[in-house]
Amino acid sequence: MQEQPPFIRASIRNKIMVAFILVITVWGILNATLLEHALYPILSHQGVPTESIELIARHFTTISTGLTIIGILVFHLIALFFARAIAKPLRKLSDGVLRIDRGELNVRIDVTSRDELGQLADSINKMVAALQKSTQELAKANGELKEEVAERQRAEEELRKAKEAAEFASSAKGEFLANMSHEIRTPLNAIIGLADLLSETRLSAEQEEYVQMYQRSGENLLTLLNDILDLSKIEAGRLELESITFDLLDLVDKTIEFQAVRAQAKGLGLNRRLAPEVPRLLLGDANRLQQILANLLGNAIKFSENGAVFLEVAVTEQHSDSCLLSFAVRDTGIGIPEDKLLCIFDSFTQADPSTTRKYGGTGLGLAISKRLVEAMGGQIHVESKVGSGSTFYFSVRFTCLELPTGHAGRVPNEAELLPPRAVEFRLLAERPLRILLAEDSEDNALLIKSYLKHTPHTMELAENGLQALSKYIGGGFDLVLMDMQMPEMDGYTATSRIRAWEAETGTPPAPIVALTAYARQEDVAKSLAAGCTVHITKPLKKGVLLKAINNFAGGIA
Repeated sequence: MQEQPPFIRASIRNKIMVAFILVITVWGILNATLLEHALYPILSHQGVPTESIELIARHFTTISTGLTIIGILVFHLIALFFARAIAKPLRKLSDGVLRIDRGELNVRIDVTSRDELGQLADSINKMVAALQKSTQELAKANGELKEEVAERQRAEEELRKAKEAAEFASSAKGEFLANMSHEIRTPLNAIIGLADLLSETRLSAEQEEYVQMYQRSGENLLTLLNDILDLSKIEAGRLELESITFDLLDLVDKTIEFQAVRAQAKGLGLNRRLAPEVPRLLLGDANRLQQILANLLGNAIKFSENGAVFLEVAVTEQHSDSCLLSFAVRDTGIGIPEDKLLCIFDSFTQADPSTTRKYGGTGLGLAISKRLVEAMGGQIHVESKVGSGSTFYFSVRFTCLELPTGHAGRVPNEAELLPPRAVEFRLLAERPLRILLAEDSEDNALLIKSYLKHTPHTMELAENGLQALSKYIGGGFDLVLMDMQMPEMDGYTATSRIRAWEAETGTPPAPIVALTAYARQEDVAKSLAAGCTVHITKPLKKGVLLKAINNFAGGIA
């Protein structure tokens, strides 16, 4: 900042003194001018002697000088008065403003006069009081804001901990369900497998009925396990949809044929209609679509005692590269009460508790179907009337790979029963295989041995992964059936060690089939990552196992 001139920086009293001195000086100059230009000419003109005029001038000068001195004294007294009356309040104002500028908001300027300075001081005091009040309110609001931020941070921390706890609980639940599924599937594998083997022997009518009860109970328990795992996966947000190319007509016909056995046993018609504009070749999750259709068709057959079940497919929206397909499953069954229509898609819910005792089931099928439909970009709802049947509608969006050209083949009439497809398996192998079975369960080992009884293959048993590794390194095995959960060394480690040994020795890798009760998608990926060629989930069907072996033996099914 530029320095101010000394006069500007001088006190008010000094400024007044300077001003008065200037006035007196001007007064002296005026007197001298008056004597020289006015008094002398007048007196000389009137004939006054020069000595008299000089005397008069001296008296005039003396008087003027005295008056000047008196004026200076008077002006000095006035300056002192004004310095006290004006400078002191101004100094108070200046000092107060400087303290306020430093942040001292409790300062009050003590100027009691009623003039402009007093009004100015009063305005400044009011302004400072308002500023102090505002600052206090701001500080209070600041404190409240800090408390709110701290509270929000505590809430966020609690939410984070709750989220972590929920994720841990969800993960623990998933692991529990996976382990539970494994522990149940392992004995269930033997139960269903031995029931299948028993059904192939000579049985009396009563024995055959008992065996069928075993088979139905085993299949129901297996369905329950699959439903619980599916629901757990959906709730955990780990449902992954595939995107594969499939033939819609072929998928519908296979689903119908699979359900036709139960429909035929109850004397029900089972029919399907596909509108001509429905495209056949689609891109999407065919397995999940088939699961939804199987659930709805299975329920329709379960709750119908007579009449028929219909499946209809139409196009709701058609675009150049996608289409929204609508499906309708109609039945002539017992129907659903109106007050139960809104909750029928809830987990573990059925329209009437008595239906559980009469028809069985857990109420998971519709809940899973609803969530699958929504995951695939569609919606599902139901229309029903007690005693007149139900119709379940759902829509799913797919990518169209082929425009419809009409559906070849015969479309069944409404009253026509579709016969079940005969399932036969023939093992035609180019050569017998020497198979190494790694299995710690005696029952499952006996079951697989029984499955291979009428084949040309031979089998050697290893009771854990360590034995399996040792026997495989001994050589001579064409195929390994590897259980993934075993003592001493599990199947994942044994498979990895086998693959490492093959790579080190240059031995051609043998097919390794993972046989496990773990059925989750991540379990399949884990088996394949360990080096398994294919993953088969227990309970193990005879046809599935023999087909896998036949493929590796070079035969045909």
